[in-house]
Amino acid sequence: MAEKTIGSLTDQELEELVEKVLATLTPREQEIFAMRFGIQEEVDVQEIGRRFEATRKRIREIELKALKSIRRSKKPKPS
Repeated sequence: MAEKTIGSLTDQELEELVEKVLATLTPREQEIFAMRFGIQEEVDVQEIGRRFEATRKRIREIELKALKSIRRSKKPKPS
């Protein structure tokens, strides 16, 4: 069976994937990711940085960490 892409996931499958990925992040990283992608409220990088006393670069690093985790979780596992 072919592996699904992110775009072909059902809402429930996508929600489960996001929850799984968020569980790999620290509570602070979870909150930043949720704000950045509008899970709670959509906030721009500069505002998130201000709220967390972090640089825009650090906020983007956290964002990339979470996105990489999502990509890894969708790769087929070797048998």
